[in-house]
Amino acid sequence: MTPSLLSAARSLQNGALSSAALTESCLSAIARENGRLKAFTFVDAAGARYAAAAADARRAQGASLGPLDGIPVAVKSNIAVTNWPHTAGLKFRRDVFASEDAFAVARLRAAGAVLLGATNMDEGALGASGINPWYGNTQNPWRDGYSPGGSSSGSACAVAAGLCIYALGTDTIGSLRIPASFCGCVGLKPSSGWVSLGGVVPVNPRFDHVGPLVRDPGDLRPVMQVLAGWDPHSPTSFPVEPRPARPAELVRNIGFGVGIERDAIDADVIKAYNKGIAAFRAMGAQLVPIDLRHWDLTRVRRAILALCEAEMWRSHREQMTASPSDYSDSLRAFIRFGARLTPEDLMRAEARLTGFRTEWLAQTAPFDAVILPTAACAAFPFGERHPDNTAEFTAIATAAGLPALSVPLPVAGDALPVGLQMIGQAGGDLDLIALATRYVAAAGTAAA
Repeated sequence: MTPSLLSAARSLQNGALSSAALTESCLSAIARENGRLKAFTFVDAAGARYAAAAADARRAQGASLGPLDGIPVAVKSNIAVTNWPHTAGLKFRRDVFASEDAFAVARLRAAGAVLLGATNMDEGALGASGINPWYGNTQNPWRDGYSPGGSSSGSACAVAAGLCIYALGTDTIGSLRIPASFCGCVGLKPSSGWVSLGGVVPVNPRFDHVGPLVRDPGDLRPVMQVLAGWDPHSPTSFPVEPRPARPAELVRNIGFGVGIERDAIDADVIKAYNKGIAAFRAMGAQLVPIDLRHWDLTRVRRAILALCEAEMWRSHREQMTASPSDYSDSLRAFIRFGARLTPEDLMRAEARLTGFRTEWLAQTAPFDAVILPTAACAAFPFGERHPDNTAEFTAIATAAGLPALSVPLPVAGDALPVGLQMIGQAGGDLDLIALATRYVAAAGTAAA
């Protein structure tokens, strides 16, 4: 079984494991499974082996760079890595290679990370299914023929299938949290501005976030301590000092979403969600219901999507006009819808998001976190119509600019994974990680 990040770091530190051996294990798993899973679109085996050998040499000299030194990581293909393909899942970028590292990748490299390869994703990061007509459909590692979620499909699949120790993804309306839910791993969308978007092919920089996918929530902390930092060259990066986490037992005032049945939520998701609520009660949390029927979450999601579609039209109109065959029918339809949006349409979308954010922040101010399902469904078979409400719940944290993560909920037997979403307060990422770590310890839902 592939170890968690912290477990691997301890084994490296005490000499029970070498980075070279850990890296070879990941490369072997990729060689064995990636033809079926299609989690990676590019593997840099030589670069990974070189970095692993360098990490082992540093550790032998007592000069380790920290807990990420020598740990293999996968990177979503819309995040630049020097000399790697930087496709963003788009056909016309097939021959584009990055000339330098994205800000987040540079920070990982400086911490000694072993960069394995680029992961598959929904075309242009505008999707939640893992379907890509140019690079293949990523499979759910729990069941072939089923969606892994998206758009960070390959990153979540790689973590859940044990092809890497952790991975980077991006999240706009749920593109990291939804695949974490569908694949049974842990994914964090950080507070806005914490992690630079420098070197990331955007959907809409206002809503885009770079974040980690891991096996256990405790692994998020060392990754975020490296990723978080001010990038003066990025207009969406801010010099935010991460707020120290409080003792876990003090993070206990929890709101929980009710009134979710109207959102056509699967019965299995409700059953798993009720188990999650019970686990919080057993932890001694003070639980207060929040009626989600107070908001029209469908319109909140659509408002974000409209602003993303308009931005995608601005970014892609020249390429799409010159070569429409470079885009799938579905992505072309999204982008063309953005072209038809009027200034009045965009003003209405902005007003809806402003109103929602104001109300959400006011109503949830007393809580350390709010819990609710990550998605209204579990993974669905390819070929079925994509559920319209997949990103209904993940849109909340995007609209409000808050940190949010997904952790696995208890499910019965061979049921597909279901995620519990935890939404924190602005800048409270470390508190959220501490709460998720405590919850998984109580509920026993760490990735298998």
